[in-house]
Amino acid sequence: MDKPGRIVKVDLTQSSIMSLAYSPVWSSAYLAGRGINIRLLLEHTEPDTEPLDPENVLILSCGLLTGTAAPASSRLHLSAASPLTGLLGSSSIGGHFGAHLRRHGIQALMICGKSPRPVVLRIGANGVRLEPAHDLWGRDTVETYRALRSAQGRSDVEVLCIGPAGERAVPMACIMSGPDHAAGRTGLGAVMGSKNLKAVVVDPPPGPPRYSSAAKETAARYVRRIRQSAEYSTFSTHGSVAYVGWCHERRLLATRNFRENSFPAAQAFDPQHLSGLTTRRKTCYRCPVHCKAELRLPGASEPLARPEFETAIALGPKCSLGDPQQVVLLHNLCSRLGLDAISAGTAIAFAMDLFERGILTAQDTDGLDLRWGDPAVMERLIEDMAQARGLGALLGQGVHRAAQSIGRGAERYAPHVHGLEMPAYHPGGSMATALGYLVSTRGADFTSVYATPEYRWSPEEAAREVGTPLAVNPLQPEGKPALVARSMMVSAVMDALGLCKVPALSLAGGFDLKCEAELVRHLTGLALEADDLLDIGKRILDLEQLANVGRGLDPTKDTLPEMVRHRPAPDGMRADLKDILERMRLEFFQFMGWTPQGIPRRMALPEPSPWLSRWTRRQKGWRNS
Repeated sequence: MDKPGRIVKVDLTQSSIMSLAYSPVWSSAYLAGRGINIRLLLEHTEPDTEPLDPENVLILSCGLLTGTAAPASSRLHLSAASPLTGLLGSSSIGGHFGAHLRRHGIQALMICGKSPRPVVLRIGANGVRLEPAHDLWGRDTVETYRALRSAQGRSDVEVLCIGPAGERAVPMACIMSGPDHAAGRTGLGAVMGSKNLKAVVVDPPPGPPRYSSAAKETAARYVRRIRQSAEYSTFSTHGSVAYVGWCHERRLLATRNFRENSFPAAQAFDPQHLSGLTTRRKTCYRCPVHCKAELRLPGASEPLARPEFETAIALGPKCSLGDPQQVVLLHNLCSRLGLDAISAGTAIAFAMDLFERGILTAQDTDGLDLRWGDPAVMERLIEDMAQARGLGALLGQGVHRAAQSIGRGAERYAPHVHGLEMPAYHPGGSMATALGYLVSTRGADFTSVYATPEYRWSPEEAAREVGTPLAVNPLQPEGKPALVARSMMVSAVMDALGLCKVPALSLAGGFDLKCEAELVRHLTGLALEADDLLDIGKRILDLEQLANVGRGLDPTKDTLPEMVRHRPAPDGMRADLKDILERMRLEFFQFMGWTPQGIPRRMALPEPSPWLSRWTRRQKGWRNS
């Protein structure tokens, strides 16, 4: 049986490292990963902690099943106060880093303070220590990754690092693990950079633990369920980027800064095109889905990482760029510079939109002609965002702050919720997506909501699960509050377990959590059923909502951008979106057991929680039971 590891607290100001026990209560109350992150963040930060201050705590936590025999148990969850939104910063990363960390007996890293000089945190058989990193400061993420692996003389060392964007504390900076794994959203790379922490390195772990025959058979059944999915071959051969065309056909494809919902050049992203350039398919820890790949582009000096679906759309259709090879190059540039490609592409599309409308002029852009679909212009803006110079310095603050600075009506065209840039799906073509963007605890986001039952369930399943068959009609609001609440709870559980959602939800489709509960019982010994996991998912969302409200969010006031709510809808989309958002949001609050103001009414926590009073004293309707 796998038991949770220890928590390692690193104070960079004091150069001190200490180990803390992982309370047995926490496993059954929060699992680990995203669950323990919000629990620790509420205890160890204040509602007014500034994201770039040393007092902000960056938490990196393995899921409860990360690094075990569970299939696709690769995920590491990262949390801090967000420099981009000012609210809860939350992101997740796959690959092998999380499994390495967990198998060294570490469940979570809590990193606080600020080092007086650049450092690397190294974890290995000889313990945890800080090392100088002055020779790495200024290097991009791929150079840093290669240098740290070369210094160890082996290729199985795992590295998390930041690039120039993180070093300059650009609010949309990300954290990378190798060339193709990113903790992309909410600007946590800026938090890492503000602490002068260039990288975290984990040496190869000891041999894998042994498991019972029942545990092995449970894991094997989970793998079979994943491989039996009709979409397994597509994901495993072509990756998520294959679904650009799917979005186009269903009028969900965010195009030209959300002006349109389909892209005439979408056929250029046909999966066969990029597959012809594939030199190697890759997978994360214990995952049967090879959704990562290296590509060899004509004239390129080295293999490049294939982009994911959301980054391909952000740098392609959103900016009216229909050349997938240019999208690959721009995606890899963002990764090397340590810049969230979703936010970066969305910011560029926003600027191009403003330029065409005359809100931005050549005087504002230092003479740069922000024409739609120009890859040279996009490359320049990406570099300027990462280096915090010129117009890029403004765009790197995120579209919300950029629009406020620009004025002249720019706010109308800024695609964000809670300060986080809207991702790939156009919300007008999916009521679950629209509601999810509105109520997600990290801002406009797909992954933390994962409302795919809108497309996966049959009408009969929808009627059974949420009370109406209309819930699977993307343009109907009926049943969407219950569907989104369910999918958000399940998504939170997956993040707390450390299981990747592509095999678990997109392929296996386990929104009932029965398979996951069985894995928990056989691999950890915790006697948790599916309903128990769902309760934990709700507890995580309750705490995250409390954190956001404590940091100043009014859940009743933030909404989808005006350009989406008020302008005539393109073909295939609801024109009355503005009229149904409020009703769906209120029903979602009711389903979650929150007040009409979006505040959780009560919560039963299994431990003394004096830290909660700091976050709830100004919140009407809150009661801790």
